[in-house]
Amino acid sequence: MVLKNYVLDTSVLLHDGNALLNFDDNHIYITDIVLDELDMHKTDRGEVGHNARQISRTLDGLIKSGKGDRDSGLELPNGGKLFFIGKTKQVIPVDAAASVTMEEPSKIEVDPLEKVYSALERVTVLLEEQNKTADRKIIDLALQLTEKDKNNPTIIVSKDINFRIDAYKLGLPAQDYEYDRANINLGKFFGRTQEFEVSGELIDTIHKNPVEIPDELKSSIQLNQYLTLKSGSKSALARVKNNCLQKLRTQDKLEGIGPRNREQRFLLDACLDPDLGVVCGIGKAGTGKTLLAILAGVSQVMGGTDHGGKFEKVVVYRSTPQTRLGYLPGDLDEKLDPYFKPIWTTIKVIFGKKGNTYTQLENLIECLPLDLAKGETHHNSYVIVDDAQDLTPEEVKLIGTRVGEGTKLVFTGDPYQISNPYLDEKSCGLTHLVESLGGKFPEVSYVFLYDVVRSKIAGLFADHYR
Repeated sequence: MVLKNYVLDTSVLLHDGNALLNFDDNHIYITDIVLDELDMHKTDRGEVGHNARQISRTLDGLIKSGKGDRDSGLELPNGGKLFFIGKTKQVIPVDAAASVTMEEPSKIEVDPLEKVYSALERVTVLLEEQNKTADRKIIDLALQLTEKDKNNPTIIVSKDINFRIDAYKLGLPAQDYEYDRANINLGKFFGRTQEFEVSGELIDTIHKNPVEIPDELKSSIQLNQYLTLKSGSKSALARVKNNCLQKLRTQDKLEGIGPRNREQRFLLDACLDPDLGVVCGIGKAGTGKTLLAILAGVSQVMGGTDHGGKFEKVVVYRSTPQTRLGYLPGDLDEKLDPYFKPIWTTIKVIFGKKGNTYTQLENLIECLPLDLAKGETHHNSYVIVDDAQDLTPEEVKLIGTRVGEGTKLVFTGDPYQISNPYLDEKSCGLTHLVESLGGKFPEVSYVFLYDVVRSKIAGLFADHYR
């Protein structure tokens, strides 16, 4: 196997606090520029700050272990080595006068203009060096490493796509950090079949009792998957549960709102089912996933309904730009209001002008930024994680480990609508969640929503605008 030299960007280390252990027995290089940027993030709240501190602890442990040294490299547990490389040296041209020996001072003849041009050239080089971005300085160091070690390929690893493009333009191989990318075919995964042809006898039976899964379907369906069963003019909506096909329960409207298509029926059923502890509603903008999640949650918190009283409160998590919150005016609630406005807008859609109900809900719904999740434990709560596609796998795990007894966890999002610049549809936490738990545990179910129901105009933009 060819040894590789991996030069890591800061974005990789802030994305995964254990990244140093995931490059097999190759060589890892960290620049002092990256170390400076890690130091800047060590006091950040949330996952970024946690990862910065984790990397620093790992580096400190490697140094203290005494295995290797600065020149030969620090030995990593996986057999690789870690090296530190410094800033690029400033190359300052030597002017003509400095190149003349002092043995014959009488022969020194320097054109005054030449001295001016030489000084200007030196200043220009210094300014260019100072104006280089951190990315460009890292690339320069990687290029120096390429010249120094011609036997082994040098590769930059970054979550920043523009950084990788800059490296490519300068002739340096660059790649994404792929250790935590989901190993699935997303086209097949998100476009999986939900309709199946079965016998008319099976459909007649399922309307009365659960039926055993036919042999011809066993290889095509998963635990807790929602299905449409058809036979000619006959049909039934069903779910795979307890090794059987069970007819979907009849659903009444909640607060005057009912599902508008079969996928919405599927999601609402999952959100209301007490046997499901983790539910994922996956769909593009306007498919109703957030509204249904909130509708189901509120109906199970408020009294006076068939589903009421199952939970004590609804907790809503959304990812917020933590680095900007401190600059916004007001207390924490006032700082967070703009980021949770879509949640309260949805609640107003559900309850309209029912002022008393809306006031009651303000005491039953708690909106929290993601970086305040650590240390929390939610008991008897209905927890919604909205726009979960912008979460890293570690952040999803953080939320999941906050769940106490009697709590239901509902994730909503669209893996193709990611705002986080360092995530994509295969590395986001929502995709990882479905890949890791979906179809494998009886407490977990996920539903895809395809049809935009927000409005006709919204549907045009979601389906046809390119």
